[in-house]
Amino acid sequence: MFTKDLATLQAKNLLRTRSIADSDLQFVDFYSNDYLGLSNNLSVIESMCATAKKFGVGSKGSQFICGYTNLHAKLENEFCKFIGYQKAAVFNCGYMANLGVLQAVIKKTDIIIADKYVHASIIDGCLATGANFARFRHMDIAHLKELLEKYKNQNIWVLTEGVFSMTGEISDIPKIIQLLKNHKTANLIIDDAHGVGVLGKNGGGVMKHFAINPKDVGLLIYPLGKAFGTQGAIVTGQNKFMEKVLQFARTLIYSTSLPPALIAASLQSLQIMQNDKNIFNALAKNIESFKDAANKYNLPCHPTTTAIQTIKVNNNTQALNIQKKLREQNILISAIRPPTVPSPIIRISLHSYNTDNEIHNLCKKLANLLATENISCP
Repeated sequence: MFTKDLATLQAKNLLRTRSIADSDLQFVDFYSNDYLGLSNNLSVIESMCATAKKFGVGSKGSQFICGYTNLHAKLENEFCKFIGYQKAAVFNCGYMANLGVLQAVIKKTDIIIADKYVHASIIDGCLATGANFARFRHMDIAHLKELLEKYKNQNIWVLTEGVFSMTGEISDIPKIIQLLKNHKTANLIIDDAHGVGVLGKNGGGVMKHFAINPKDVGLLIYPLGKAFGTQGAIVTGQNKFMEKVLQFARTLIYSTSLPPALIAASLQSLQIMQNDKNIFNALAKNIESFKDAANKYNLPCHPTTTAIQTIKVNNNTQALNIQKKLREQNILISAIRPPTVPSPIIRISLHSYNTDNEIHNLCKKLANLLATENISCP
């Protein structure tokens, strides 16, 4: 028997369910965040296995006790060189990174101004700080400017994503930085979960995509469970903020650290990204192939230049029905519903390993479904 709140979710087709992913290996993947296919890369797997044989499967403690190895230090150092900073820290996941970082650096007397579409982990981190928390309309630079003026006499933190996880849009980081130059007490934090490995030279994310000076960004969060194909998150940024992260981020200090085997896998993924241009070329080609096919079949897509493509639908039932019908045809996409997004969407993730035929087949079947099911998109 459902309680009232659960019954309400059921009535709106908003109940979440988990499906066993093991069986998905036989399907065509347009729903995972493994943009470069590195989770199944043989050299990444071998690095992990060899390290597990040497160090065991666990890290045995917090980074501040016995869980910080030479491999952890090497990953941090290599990432610093990759992005352009001097200090970094490995967190257990992106959620814990956002939660810990924001609580570590933001005071209750500060002001937070975040894009309306930032990830749930950022929102939770903001709320946990106890600071005054304002939102600017999604990618609305004029609204951000208004809020900066409103709070100009206070210490401000502006939060955004590099690539928005549910729309695939690239945040206009240069314009945000330009605004902040007029507000000396304002600092910028970027979560680039879906930009790193996809945008910029060697997959350096929005920092490389826009050739941003590291001095213009206070902190960056790089979750490793997307293009890296592994687990964890790297936080890097200006020394004055990184020292606070190391001293006060409770999710870092009081968590058993990631095992060395996973760190070795992430190091191998980073090495591949720095040396193999073919995977980036393959992903870029598939993004263009999707846009061409979507145009050919008149799909009402929200076009982007990233690995995330979306189609808006009218209601949750339509979204779930499209997901179900495609699954029956061995194609996996994601039906994303509120509150994750304001209104339901079909989310399509593109990868370096998708084939041209798979992409065109997806678009053709999507077009047929929209027509035969009489689904009109807003």
